[in-house]
Amino acid sequence: MGCPKAHVHLVPWLKQISEINDLPFGQTLLKRQRTRWASCSHHKTISLNHKLLFLPSHLVHYVFIHELSHTINLNHSQQFWRFVATKEPHYKKLDTELREAWHYVPAWMERITQRSPDKITKI
Repeated sequence: MGCPKAHVHLVPWLKQISEINDLPFGQTLLKRQRTRWASCSHHKTISLNHKLLFLPSHLVHYVFIHELSHTINLNHSQQFWRFVATKEPHYKKLDTELREAWHYVPAWMERITQRSPDKITKI
């Protein structure tokens, strides 16, 4: 179940970014999400959309920084964004670019996601 390539490529990368930035998290879940690239729970569980595999690396890196920052502050307050800025000074530009990034996901992947409910793989 799940996407093995997402597990092989995304999870170690998230762990590396976590360690470099001293932002520990709990577990990682891989999901087939339609509207979110990732999320972070109050238990510090980070859920990653397997479609991140299709994004340019700088956007995936930003998603990781954004979600790992939620381990410190779960909302999108000014305090949260100030913290994100310490880890990624160009976050505003990247956030804008990320909003348009769905065009990187091939149409065939969207059809697979529409047919399948959210599949979760615990890591």
